Amino acid sequence: MSWRVVAAIAQKDLIDAIRNRYLLVALLTPLSVALLLRLMLPGASSLNNFTVVVHDPERSALVSQLRAVPQLKLVDAGSAATARDEVEKIKAAGALVVPPNFDADVAAGKQPLLTVYVNNRKNNIEQASFRVLVQRQVESLDQRAPQAELKWIDIREDTGSPTT
Repeated sequence: MSWRVVAAIAQKDLIDAIRNRYLLVALLTPLSVALLLRLMLPGASSLNNFTVVVHDPERSALVSQLRAVPQLKLVDAGSAATARDEVEKIKAAGALVVPPNFDADVAAGKQPLLTVYVNNRKNNIEQASFRVLVQRQVESLDQRAPQAELKWIDIREDTGSPTT
């Protein structure tokens, strides 16, 4: 088949598509939906990379596991008090404050309190992904349930007080 014949058929189909509004709508609808979703969920493409602030003075196994996750960039905080401020400063997904003797308490089945700050300035998808990631990492510490008690704290834009 010659290229002239193919070009003539393509030209005829293109003219028919322009004249027939139903066909034009059927072709443009998926493109419009894709653009609309991209505008509504701008952070969905950045789900592969999280920045997490960590205060872990004793280098726990949990933080070692998190360092092995390729999607995470961990930033060390100097103290538990500065972890929240560091989240807002570098626009991280959240922060983990690991208490002293965390590994020993998990091994003994004591359920130590792990404080997790969640940045609510991130979109809902990023917040949910961060929560699931932390939950799965904590569950993988020990096969016996529950491993640690999680204290979730949302960082509010309007107030300085943490909530649980």
